[in-house]
Amino acid sequence: MKDFSENDYKDIVLGIKKLRSVKASEGFKNRVITHFIPSLTPLYPIPFFSLAKLAFSTFVLVALSGTGIVLASQKSQPGDMLYPVKKTSEKIQLSLTRNPTVKTLLHINNAEKRINELEKTIPKNNTDVIKNVTSDYESQVKDALHEIKNIQKDKQNVSEEVSQNLEKQTQRLEDIQKTVPTTSVDDVQKAIDASKLLDKESPEKDSPLPTLPPLEK
Repeated sequence: MKDFSENDYKDIVLGIKKLRSVKASEGFKNRVITHFIPSLTPLYPIPFFSLAKLAFSTFVLVALSGTGIVLASQKSQPGDMLYPVKKTSEKIQLSLTRNPTVKTLLHINNAEKRINELEKTIPKNNTDVIKNVTSDYESQVKDALHEIKNIQKDKQNVSEEVSQNLEKQTQRLEDIQKTVPTTSVDDVQKAIDASKLLDKESPEKDSPLPTLPPLEK
């Protein structure tokens, strides 16, 4: 496979942006409406325009995966040229995942990525980036807790795994909070609060069996 330089990536990203101005032919539109969208609808009961957007995003992501851009984007940070590709790949992966257990763990993994990004963003003191990343962290955790409710098998085991991950994330966020600019402390605190929501929203553990009274002699 060809090794892509930074200029190669810039050319590809610029080419993707130009795709927005490309008008699809009537024949292509009809084929999407007649064949592709209906095939998704039974699996993904979401509005038509959302499905169309998902279909286009998936097409672009598949096209880019062959160039190595998607893989390279996983190392990108907020503000980098490839960061939007990273976020789009996460959204598509979640959109195409129907298993609630897998979806829960994907959200937790994405939350972990946001913490990694925060740690690398701190030296730049970019409060806007910190706000956006912590906001996305909150969303990932809340979505994970929502998906837990849909798990039918091994719910308790998944909840425990999520709890362990969130406990570690809480500790990292508390360390991050000590180093961010004063104006970002509240944003990080919201992320910390989100990381502690599991105790309130996770399924309750099985109640112990009642103690039977002693048999009369």
